[in-house]
Amino acid sequence: MFLKITRDILIVFGFVVLVASTNRQIMKYLSDKRGNEPAWWGTYQFSNGDLVSMSYLDMMDNFRMVRDFRVNKPPQDCPQKVNLYLFGDSYSRRFRDTAFSCINKYTFLKRFENNLYYGLDTSQKNILIIEISERYFRDYFNSLRIFDEVYDSTKKNKITTLVNTNKVNGVNISSASIPVTINDFFNKNMNQNIQYNLFNYNFVFPMFESKALLNFYLFNRASGDVVISKNKKYLFLKETLSPTEKASSFSALPQEELSNIILNLNKINEHYLNEGFKEVYLSIIPNAVTIEQCEGYNNLIPEIQNNKDLKIKIIDIYSFYKNNENETWYFAGDTHWNKKGAQAWLNMVNNILQEKNK
Repeated sequence: MFLKITRDILIVFGFVVLVASTNRQIMKYLSDKRGNEPAWWGTYQFSNGDLVSMSYLDMMDNFRMVRDFRVNKPPQDCPQKVNLYLFGDSYSRRFRDTAFSCINKYTFLKRFENNLYYGLDTSQKNILIIEISERYFRDYFNSLRIFDEVYDSTKKNKITTLVNTNKVNGVNISSASIPVTINDFFNKNMNQNIQYNLFNYNFVFPMFESKALLNFYLFNRASGDVVISKNKKYLFLKETLSPTEKASSFSALPQEELSNIILNLNKINEHYLNEGFKEVYLSIIPNAVTIEQCEGYNNLIPEIQNNKDLKIKIIDIYSFYKNNENETWYFAGDTHWNKKGAQAWLNMVNNILQEKNK
């Protein structure tokens, strides 16, 4: 009798966890409630770098990030300022208007979280910069979804129907949409959400940390979706080293896919120029492994940027990093660029903005 009751309780519990892990609204509610909670049932915080926290290597000082995001303030006394629109991701989300030179107006929205609305004053210079990290690039520009996310609010009043794949408090809140299909129910983020609901608690952290240190020192491995660099100086996101995933710097790059992306980028460039932007720029931020452990690289960024048919203008931070390989441009335990890496990109952008005011 006891075993049957236990079995039934476990079945119900498993079903509840499964439903919660698939439902976007429930996951958002749980992450909001647990995200900043210091109690035992709160969520383990990603405070030392996202890769450090994903691998529970918080005790490794060489991987912990220095949380300094201050950048230099560029000249602002320009005769004719521009309106800057930046559609970016987590690399550029911390920049404020004071980080940019010669701007009259600065508008930023983060990809996967918000749509970028605009109503252009065509009597002024309007510039659009599309910043995107390399691991998102192939999937995002394989289609023209950007037209549903960056648009003139005076011409179009539409909210994108695409699934939001951002993370809140370290949990991916992506979930099934309506109507629900088998693929939606068994979505690719469900395992992460189940792990979050079952194991991602403050009281469990010491156990995970002990296991992570054991794996690191005995087997030279990191936990979960993290890989240790060959020189042991960096942590990399596992999907950026995969031989099959599009987020990877080492997966095959078919010519057909490359041609389709170039075609889409040209359509994007033409569309936004016709909308009233004086110039449209694309900036691909390399995966850390692309710069720090590049052997076998599929050359995605140079293949795109150097393509003779490409019409959109490029902010080429990739070549700058490659030409200065003795410098450190990325955090050792985080997927993002460090202060120096961010400043190098800002210098390029500000040079463009200052040039437009001559």
